[in-house]
Amino acid sequence: MIGPRLVQVLSQLETYVRVAPPARRARPNWRKLTPEEATGLARQLVHVFGETFAAGDLLDRACRITHREATARVEKFEAEEIDSAAAS
Repeated sequence: MIGPRLVQVLSQLETYVRVAPPARRARPNWRKLTPEEATGLARQLVHVFGETFAAGDLLDRACRITHREATARVEKFEAEEIDSAAAS
């Protein structure tokens, strides 16, 4: 099947829908973070973006903890989010 080019499709869709510019996330270099900063960033990754895998990977590398410990912290962050949503 041959279809129209993506550029053509997007330009036609712009008349009906507003196309948002791509989102860019400026994140600090994880190698330069203290363990406390890395934990805060991991919490933000979970709460704001839902990035559980990225948060666990960050904790593994920056805090030099085991994968099991990182997973437990990420699960704790998720539980905090659920608790705060239930309290609202």
